[in-house]
Amino acid sequence: MIVLPTLEGGGAERFNVELADSLRQKGWECTIFCFNRRGPLLHDVAERGIPLQAGSGYRGTRVSRLAIGLIACLPRLLRAVRRADVTIAGMDGIATVVTAPVCRLARRPLIAEVQVDLDGKFARPGAVWRLLAAASRVAYPLCTRVVGISEGSAASVERIGVDVPVTVIPMAVNGDRIETLAGRGPGHGGSVPTVVAVGLLRAQKSFDVLIRAHARARDAVAHRLLILGEGTERANLEALAAELGVADTVDMPGFAQNPYQAMRGASALCLSSRYEGMPTVLLEALALGCPVIATDCAEGVRTALGGGAYGALIPTGDADELAAALASHLANPAPLRRKAEAAARAIREHHSYEVAAERYLDLIRGMRRERTGRRATGLVPGEATLRT
Repeated sequence: MIVLPTLEGGGAERFNVELADSLRQKGWECTIFCFNRRGPLLHDVAERGIPLQAGSGYRGTRVSRLAIGLIACLPRLLRAVRRADVTIAGMDGIATVVTAPVCRLARRPLIAEVQVDLDGKFARPGAVWRLLAAASRVAYPLCTRVVGISEGSAASVERIGVDVPVTVIPMAVNGDRIETLAGRGPGHGGSVPTVVAVGLLRAQKSFDVLIRAHARARDAVAHRLLILGEGTERANLEALAAELGVADTVDMPGFAQNPYQAMRGASALCLSSRYEGMPTVLLEALALGCPVIATDCAEGVRTALGGGAYGALIPTGDADELAAALASHLANPAPLRRKAEAAARAIREHHSYEVAAERYLDLIRGMRRERTGRRATGLVPGEATLRT
């Protein structure tokens, strides 16, 4: 069973939906449990026939209702954990903090995924982030295994003060599926170049910096900015675009079930994040041969871009540097296009769900052997073994 807070359209949620589908194709039963039954990926889960359980049916975003729903879902989560042989907490933060003690109570194994660099995530100001960081330091030692999606996210567990071994299973992409969804239309922009960005509209993604960079680069090279995603920062971003006088060239149509057509037709994909792990959207864009410009905000980003061999890396949070990179690429797109074409082959070879699913199954089989051995020596009396 894979546990997620919701089925919003972020990279972690999409990764785990694909992982569940891949495990099912390998003959394993796999269920998704989400704390709140909301998010655009509900449609994707239903379309793939993945069993879904929800702790709460609330689909809104009011914090008080979400908190009440989370508390109410705990008995359902406990029952679901007891029925599962292995539980995967599919996101760092609340998914791990809530699921770890439940799995310990149920005496069931838990794999906790670390999808971002935790020190970057927990460096954000505010009591909520300090509380979440403190709770995470307690939760990770309760987990049977911890998995990082990049060397950087794995190392960040120690950087927040947790001393546990972490296995690295890199972020994956479904190359064949996104190729089909992207279609075979013309790539690299039309008469007016378009720069595309994909992600939840929240502070982590720094779309405010991207809009400022777009406003400065537009003076050098005419282009449009397309931001695909939804979130709490929408009003602020729309106000910023209006303030800078670029509302006519900044499009924010909301979440896109299929962002790959836009990637294929884009002059470039831009990632402007403050912190990340190994962003799915980077790998997906590169798999389609879309040129990439990204902030050097995480080791996972540097790894995905081959240290700059597969795309442009720029300093984090610097609108001037980002504007210069955008203007340079739009004026002379050939260098980044060549890098993206070289990346496409490497992405499909090293970041497939076939590889990721097998790595997870190897991990699960190893856990099964360990638990069976402990039962044989009487170290865990009464603890159930994993069913094959």
